[in-house]
Amino acid sequence: MNYYSMFLSDVDGTLVGNDFHLHDDVIQAAKDYEASGGRLILCTGRSVEALEEYSRKLNLKFPAVVYNGAGIYDFQRKRLIWKKPLGKDILHDIQFIYEHLPEICIQIFTEKGIYRMRSNWMIENHGVKEEMGKEIFSAGQAQGDILKLSFTANHRTILEKCRNLPLWKGRRYEYSSKHFTEVTSEQTGKHVAAAHLMEVLGAKKEKIFAAGNGMNDLSMLKMGHCSFAPKDAARQVLEISDILIDSPASCGMKQAFRLADQYNLQISKERRNFNEETNKADGFMRFRNCDIHTCGIHCSGIYE
Repeated sequence: MNYYSMFLSDVDGTLVGNDFHLHDDVIQAAKDYEASGGRLILCTGRSVEALEEYSRKLNLKFPAVVYNGAGIYDFQRKRLIWKKPLGKDILHDIQFIYEHLPEICIQIFTEKGIYRMRSNWMIENHGVKEEMGKEIFSAGQAQGDILKLSFTANHRTILEKCRNLPLWKGRRYEYSSKHFTEVTSEQTGKHVAAAHLMEVLGAKKEKIFAAGNGMNDLSMLKMGHCSFAPKDAARQVLEISDILIDSPASCGMKQAFRLADQYNLQISKERRNFNEETNKADGFMRFRNCDIHTCGIHCSGIYE
């Protein structure tokens, strides 16, 4: 199949709302988009474990950007195919946060699993259940390369205090929502991993759609030729987005996928017309140059 466009889609706050429910209408719109020649690429801060259900429902055919751009996971082959982990020196800094900022819940995401140091009201009531992780009391207990950290606090001021520590030089400290922040390697980001996929899949910027709602989506939204944002997205996101859609609770991504689907159908129609005209012209040249006695057909006026 010819692929006419690629759609980079954030998950939380864009594809799904606070209830984490993926609506059937959105699923069908996404499938229609792919059927018309689209590539759907989920780009999320979520872990592989927390994306498994959505991958199954959407029947993802292409890899997904996970851990806020620190990894690319292929659900068909069931493995990470690209990663940018944090260095081992992050273990000391994690332990420092654990001991000096007791209000913060720390989640450690590695390629071998998810680990949690402490809990709080916010993570218990608004966290992704698949990411609660195994409780540990020392950062050294986490096994495997660390791809992402997530900090959760009941009050944003605590996360700002954490952000102002001199620990994050050479690392990305980003808000995924008001009470959740994420730390990854400086060489990561949804846009970095997505750019790698675009190169591998041969996608061009003028054929890229993107949708997101948070600050960690800003660079990704600037990658393509058309960007979407839910009406309740962060102010900075609304300012740079081309088209505003309804919130996830109102199936806003159904609108985005439908528009991208129309684009694919239009490109398909234009290519079909072009091929018909090309074949017509090629046929005319072949007939015009043929030996009339060999083919047995009088060529004059056939394509008039």
